[in-house]
Amino acid sequence: MVAALYASHFILIYPYGIFSIRMPLFNPADSTSHAITLEGVVFPAGSKVEFQKESLWTEHPVSAVAPHPINAGSLRIRSLDKQRDSTLSVGLATAQSIEGWTCSAAQPAYFSVGRGANGGPSTWRLSSCRLIDGVRQAGSSWPAGTIVSRTIENSIEKWLVSWPGNSASPETWCNETLTVDGYKLSSFFGSYDKQHRLETWDGTACRRRANGQDDYVRIEKLGPHRFKETKVSAVD
Repeated sequence: MVAALYASHFILIYPYGIFSIRMPLFNPADSTSHAITLEGVVFPAGSKVEFQKESLWTEHPVSAVAPHPINAGSLRIRSLDKQRDSTLSVGLATAQSIEGWTCSAAQPAYFSVGRGANGGPSTWRLSSCRLIDGVRQAGSSWPAGTIVSRTIENSIEKWLVSWPGNSASPETWCNETLTVDGYKLSSFFGSYDKQHRLETWDGTACRRRANGQDDYVRIEKLGPHRFKETKVSAVD
């Protein structure tokens, strides 16, 4: 008999035939009786861990949920899920400051992983997280639903802060709950440098005309003290 593993099937080859046994790529999460290590983080016994099979005999953990908050470097976390692109989805135990941004525990924070040189420990870098509501950072107090994410523009690393806000429907266009550079806005998308200094942004707001009609406008910050307003629509 010859055995071979192909993707999610285990193949048994006998002299008198070939048989295929379907094998799941992932085992369902189950509580472990011993500690396991995932991306350098030790999850204690009692954690719910999901494993991915590498063969019929070997498997490795890909996600884990701890029974209580644990340490992951300087972070306090509850869960860790390794995505297919090697991004880490991390359930924070509490709101906490990460690379100068106060990230909420209401949604997972995402990290890219840098492998250490010569087999050294890996490093986590914040990719994106939801900012905690109402805390002033980078010059503004951010409403619920604001997301910060790391990006590269023209080979320069930057931060993008996005708040889709109240721009979804005409009924909320004039609900301006964020103030940036003295403008009251109903949505905001801004670019910040590595030191969290605001460079450019665009957002939406309302402008009241002399006849009492509101115009829905787009406002763009093009540079220091340079702003541009463009009418998008009249607000009924």
